[in-house]
Amino acid sequence: MCILLFCSLVFGVGYCCVFTQPTETAIANEFINLDQTIMDAKLKNSTFDKLKLAPIALAAGAGLMMAAAVPGQAASQLSVDFSPNDSCVASGYAGFIFNNNSAPGTRTYLSGSTGYTGSMDSGTGIGVTLASVSGPSAFRMIDRGGTNLLLRDFAGRDGINLGQDLKFAGLVAGSYLLTIPLTDTNNQDGVVDVQLSTNGATSFSNVHDNLAYGLNQGRSAVLKFQADGINDVIARFWTGGNQFGVTGQTTNTSNINRIFTMNGFVLTRVPEPSLSILGTVLVLGFLPILKKKFPSNDKH
Repeated sequence: MCILLFCSLVFGVGYCCVFTQPTETAIANEFINLDQTIMDAKLKNSTFDKLKLAPIALAAGAGLMMAAAVPGQAASQLSVDFSPNDSCVASGYAGFIFNNNSAPGTRTYLSGSTGYTGSMDSGTGIGVTLASVSGPSAFRMIDRGGTNLLLRDFAGRDGINLGQDLKFAGLVAGSYLLTIPLTDTNNQDGVVDVQLSTNGATSFSNVHDNLAYGLNQGRSAVLKFQADGINDVIARFWTGGNQFGVTGQTTNTSNINRIFTMNGFVLTRVPEPSLSILGTVLVLGFLPILKKKFPSNDKH
């Protein structure tokens, strides 16, 4: 995976680079090349210059050892498909199964089960809840049929200005990316306001104003957040988009701003930078300085 990193200003020089984490063989070869570069330095370099560069050489060497010794953190992911029965669940997804016009409730997903790779919970699984903000607790579960198992069915409340929550419990502290497809292959269409809470509903931030949902495939809500490892994280949706920003969506027919269309979701924990990546930054930052100050004897 390519990662964009910025190395802080070091000795007045800044480096910005795009790189792929090197293999152990590449790291070892670079260490050998670094050692040879210093050993082959021309004698005209003064002892004072070499002493000045000694800390840089040590830092670059330490970076190489860090890159070789510590593996990067792998991404963890939970993929869930809202469906009326097991036969409608998309491949590679866990099912969140419930009947039309019923309260969906909560499902718990354990690391290693279908749809859940890696681990990003505190040890008892990730609790996922679909719930009404107020009023009736029933959700619609509509299946349009077809071969696309993820997009053929969807969950949502029926009516404009009705709030609904998608809640996550048990997440460990870290950075997350939540992607929710919002497609209806038949006739539902509208806009939705999206809010986010990372403190268990104590407060919400506004994320998307009048986000389009339904009809066209490819519509989705994307939320980035930081979990604290203690409180529930809640994504809140308001059909009709009248909660903040642009309001005045008064249309509420059988097809427009009526039934919200959540097909499922993919929740990914974003890997934190590891020591191996930081070590690679040191290498990439210091090697140009060393090679400039210690030119090779290969050219005569």
